Amino acid sequence: MVGSTRRDTLPAVTIGERLRSLDWSAIEQSLWERGYARTPMLLSAAECRNVIDLYADDRRFRKHIDMARLRFGIGNYKYFRNPLPPLVRELRVHGYPHLAPIANGWLRASHRRLDPKKSKPWQPYHPHDRVEPLAPGDVYECDVEILPTSIVLPAGWRVALNVRGRDYEYEGELSEFGKTFHYGTRGTGGMTHADPDSRPAAIFDNRVTIHSGGDRQSWVMLPVIPSS
Repeated sequence: MVGSTRRDTLPAVTIGERLRSLDWSAIEQSLWERGYARTPMLLSAAECRNVIDLYADDRRFRKHIDMARLRFGIGNYKYFRNPLPPLVRELRVHGYPHLAPIANGWLRASHRRLDPKKSKPWQPYHPHDRVEPLAPGDVYECDVEILPTSIVLPAGWRVALNVRGRDYEYEGELSEFGKTFHYGTRGTGGMTHADPDSRPAAIFDNRVTIHSGGDRQSWVMLPVIPSS
C-alpha cells in the first residue's frame, strides 16, 4: 500500500486506530484489480525518520542479507531483533489480520481464469475479475506461478515440488523469537488458511484431488541455462 498525502504530523491516535479507520473493502478491491492500494497517510514523517535512523545500528538487527551476494538483485535486507521497535510491532500486530486474508485468495482455483494477452508460457496472468466456483466431480486446469529464484542446480541434481493439502506447520518447539509473534508462527507467518470469513468451512472444508497421470499430467516449467 502507499500513502496518498505528505504531512509531518498526524492526529494523536494509535497505529491500531489508524489501521482500523481504513476502508479495507476498498483496499481489497484495489489490490485485486491493480496490485496496490492507496491509503491516507498512516505514518508521519517524524515516525518514518525514527525507524530509518535505526538502520545504521547493527545491534538492533538479527540478520543482514546482501542481495547482490546471493544474486537476488541489489540492495540489503535487515531483520529486527526482539524487542521490535514499537512502531514496527504495532504495524505488524494490527496490519496482518487485515492483509493476510486478502493474500490468501490470490491462488484460489475460483480465480483460475487467465488473461491470454498478458500471460506468458512461464508467467500466467490472472485478472481476478470474476469468481468461478468449482463444481464437484469436474476437473480444472490451474496455472500457478512460482516466483523465480536465482538458484543454479548442478548437473544430475533433482528438483522436488511438494504439493500439500494444508498449510505447512512446523511440529517442533517454537523458538523464543517465534513465540513473540501474535500468531505464534510455525512456518506460514500470519497467512494461514483458516479465516472463517475468507474460507468458510461449509465451502472449503472438503476434499480436493490433484490429477497427475495420463492426459491430466501435472507439470512444472524450469529454465535451462546453456553451458556456454
